[in-house]
Amino acid sequence: LGDAQLVLRMPESEAGVMKEVVSTNAYGFLPGAGCVLRAGDAVLDVGAHVGIAAALALRTAGVRVVCVEPHPVTFDILRRNLAGREDSVTMANCAVAESAGPQRLYAHTGTKLPSRLFFSSLFDTRPHDDDAILVEGVCLQDLLRRHDPTVVKIDAEGGERYLAAVA
Repeated sequence: LGDAQLVLRMPESEAGVMKEVVSTNAYGFLPGAGCVLRAGDAVLDVGAHVGIAAALALRTAGVRVVCVEPHPVTFDILRRNLAGREDSVTMANCAVAESAGPQRLYAHTGTKLPSRLFFSSLFDTRPHDDDAILVEGVCLQDLLRRHDPTVVKIDAEGGERYLAAVA
């Protein structure tokens, strides 16, 4: 990031994820020649995690971000990381799903602690030991209509193909 630092709260085990997202400009949000964002853009960040992509997007002046993160512990970290940016950020503690209403969020094996929260999903496709967490679901179409994004980033732990089918 040049002279600017990106400082976010996160479990130590997530630092590698942050470094990879930043060093590879994984979402194209890093300011500079490879940035896909322009002033006035609205980013819908589905699977916002602790706010890495959102924090990068907000480095482009005039960008607003809608963060959608279902896991309550991860959402709390996200909320703290983006505190003070309420003028540019809308946060939703919910899961994008095929239908609105209560949804089961599965924390997959090895993710009982908040150190690996990004392995939780609505899809019962991986082994899990914990009970599912009940979260509110929202349809992708509803988010698109409500927020009219110009850029959509979806990192939904394998659920992208299901989300695309309902868009």
